[in-house]
Amino acid sequence: QTPPGSSLEFTDETARTLEKVVSENKNVTGFFVSVGGGMGGGEVSRIFMPVALKPKNERDDSHTEVMNQLREKFKELKGVRVTMRD
Repeated sequence: QTPPGSSLEFTDETARTLEKVVSENKNVTGFFVSVGGGMGGGEVSRIFMPVALKPKNERDDSHTEVMNQLREKFKELKGVRVTMRD
């Protein structure tokens, strides 16, 4: 989530940065991004990004380790709040 009052353009730009980080993780097989919507819809500052991982038997890292890897990368993005669920 970008700061309240963020423009759709800023949120979209932030989503593209998140996409780059996620796509660089060797454990990720795919994802999609919804900007300005998400499950509840209608918030310009919201980014919804479900991420698919390789099957457990095809990766060395658990899903929680992958989440932690991504959290570390996301910390570099100032002013962006990231929430993950498993």
